[in-house]
Amino acid sequence: MVKFISFISVLVMLSCSCKQNLDTSQKTAFEVQEIIVESLTYQSWVAGVQGGGSGINVTVNFKNALPKDVVLKSLKLLQYTTYNITAQDEKIYLGYIRTEANQRNFDEKITDEVKVQTKPIENGKAILVFEKNGKVFEKEVQNVKKLEMLAYPTAKPRN
Repeated sequence: MVKFISFISVLVMLSCSCKQNLDTSQKTAFEVQEIIVESLTYQSWVAGVQGGGSGINVTVNFKNALPKDVVLKSLKLLQYTTYNITAQDEKIYLGYIRTEANQRNFDEKITDEVKVQTKPIENGKAILVFEKNGKVFEKEVQNVKKLEMLAYPTAKPRN
């Protein structure tokens, strides 16, 4: 009889533990759904002078401000992952991807800010990576819009 009661006690504790883990995973998924991206656009650019650089500017516009305990850590677009993201205000974040084209010297700092992925993200999609209380979660964004490339003018001739 004691073994039976012990067995039942262990089952009850395990089921409570499993229920708690299930609630946590559902809550994380719910939090991802709470974050609504109104628009995500990107625009490639290239400098008009040799060695002036090139890159991609990404604009993320959220419907509401991110919760205080949520941080946008990185952004995956095409074959790149960038960690260089700044908040313009509560709802608008800018990501900067410097690419190798038209660089005078390939700066080591670029590799710290941008990682090239082995499996590119499909065109028209992006993945936002958030962190909350030490836990990382991702949100896939559909309908990503590509804007026309910016080709900055060349330097004026010296006369």
